[in-house]
Amino acid sequence: MYYRRLRKPSKPTIFALLMAASAVLILLPREFLGSARQMTQLVALPQYGVSRLAQGVSRSAAELRLETVPAREHDELTRSKQALENETIALRQQILQLRTTVDELQQLRGRSRFPANGRLIPARVVGWDAVPGRDSMVLLKGRSPAVRQGDWVTSRLAVQAGGNDGIREDLWVLARETLIGWVEFTSPYVSRVVLLSDRYANRAWRVYVVAVGRDKEDEFVCERGEPIVFALEGLGDGKMRIPDVDARLVTSGRIREGDVVTSDGQDPRLPLAMVIGEIVKLQQVKKQPLLYHAIVKHRCDPKDIAEVFVVDVPH
Repeated sequence: MYYRRLRKPSKPTIFALLMAASAVLILLPREFLGSARQMTQLVALPQYGVSRLAQGVSRSAAELRLETVPAREHDELTRSKQALENETIALRQQILQLRTTVDELQQLRGRSRFPANGRLIPARVVGWDAVPGRDSMVLLKGRSPAVRQGDWVTSRLAVQAGGNDGIREDLWVLARETLIGWVEFTSPYVSRVVLLSDRYANRAWRVYVVAVGRDKEDEFVCERGEPIVFALEGLGDGKMRIPDVDARLVTSGRIREGDVVTSDGQDPRLPLAMVIGEIVKLQQVKKQPLLYHAIVKHRCDPKDIAEVFVVDVPH
């Protein structure tokens, strides 16, 4: 038995057959293959989705390709970013401090008898006097580049706010509604300020004593219906003294520890009675038993003050 062996058609034969089939499909009516055409359209829908997804992935990959940044430039960008973050935090803190300053200014100006033409000049505390026995601090205020924040002054209180800002000599310095010192010397950009507790000031100030913690309302210690005028001098180390207090005022309880000392409200440089401190101790003078010394401390510790106000009252 013989089997006919099928021969593999040649390439020209296959090409001729494909050309003939193409010609037949072209000549056939459109309706003849309509059903098959609809099936191919169904396959095209998911193909379109896959194509769009591939394009999106390709576009994302192209966007993620970044040029290589040198190490030095990267470090500079990192430092710049940190600097901007630090500046943002500092500005936020400054805004909070400015809000607090405005509130304190409004509260102080709202007091009775505060002069309408008075002016408050804020100054920041940045240090303390390095000389032992001197009660003074360093304040930063003004535009002078010679004195920078944190620089120490070796004599007395230095305020970087001077004549150009309107500060005059012998003006009082207030902080947290507490009187703490006075301006001794001014220059265009720097003012020297002395605390009331400085023992080298060689000055005595007119003050009054307010009795607190009694059964009735707080009132000035009076004699024959008039407030008694006392003298206040500095002792150093944050302390002051009212010397030569009549022993009868102490033994009768009219003056006690805890009573408050205020400034003279009739002072033309500051026509407003401000709190200076409170009496922390009453010492009997050994050689003069009929007299006492009243030791006074600031109501608020100047070392804890971050900002003070200079009051400018035109004479």
